[in-house]
Amino acid sequence: MSRTILLAAALLSAGCFGPEPEPDHVLTGTVTYGGERPLAGSVAFLGSRGQVATATLNDDGSFRIVNPPTGRVRVGVVNHPTGPVPMPSPGTNAKSDPARAFCIVPPRPQIRFPVRFAEASTSTLEVEIARGQSTLDIALERRDDDPPIVRKSDFHEPGIEIGDIAPEIGGTDLDDVPFKLSDYRGKVVALMFWGHWCKLCRDRYDHERRFVARMKGQPFVLLGVNSDLSRDTVRKENARHNIPWRTWWDGPIPGPVSQAWHVEGLPYVVLIDHTGRVRHRAMDAAELDRAADALVADVPR
Repeated sequence: MSRTILLAAALLSAGCFGPEPEPDHVLTGTVTYGGERPLAGSVAFLGSRGQVATATLNDDGSFRIVNPPTGRVRVGVVNHPTGPVPMPSPGTNAKSDPARAFCIVPPRPQIRFPVRFAEASTSTLEVEIARGQSTLDIALERRDDDPPIVRKSDFHEPGIEIGDIAPEIGGTDLDDVPFKLSDYRGKVVALMFWGHWCKLCRDRYDHERRFVARMKGQPFVLLGVNSDLSRDTVRKENARHNIPWRTWWDGPIPGPVSQAWHVEGLPYVVLIDHTGRVRHRAMDAAELDRAADALVADVPR
């Protein structure tokens, strides 16, 4: 065997580029606050020699961090700026365009952690991380004066979840008379998102006229949220098609009310009971008839 081959073999056996790198130390775990997993945030680890490692919390409170400092480590937990935030206000409201409807949506909860955990350098929370340790669960205790605990169930969309109090809708009807959705508390309300431009909406006019006539004298009302180009268009087409229901004009999609209610297609019907709670949504004509009859039967007389 030549000296060249022997030298190559020796280099390969020794590792010609030096020793093999140590594998990454991966640490996974969860953060809980008062026993609940927070939805968003970040966690930072500060070692005794100033080593820092950070990770983003997933929406179930879990994290994955590579090469954390080991030994006695300070832990900081903060809210993540891209985490769940209050639902944005609709872009158009009564002040910017008085002719349009507006929607008042309760703010969604915001995640807040106690400030004593915010900076790893000053955090009161310390943990021990061993070399090669693979898992670590971090529990943030909640004191009486700490921010409230926010759960994943607190972040459903307003007006969408069955059982929610319906967000308020206000504005004027096509005769410029002010009215609000809450004016009809005590009655079952079928809230219909529609437009004359929408063929599927027009196909249901005959049913809705019969439906309104059948429910006359009952604790029931059909209200519309219209998405045509102008109020004049709605007035003219209402007269031509003999539309009997009172309606707000929301402007072309996406209008402020359809945005707030997360309407993605028309026609879209939401059925609200006499207490103001959403009970059914996105129904076809037959479902609307059955569900409305059942809710009207439950209204105290």
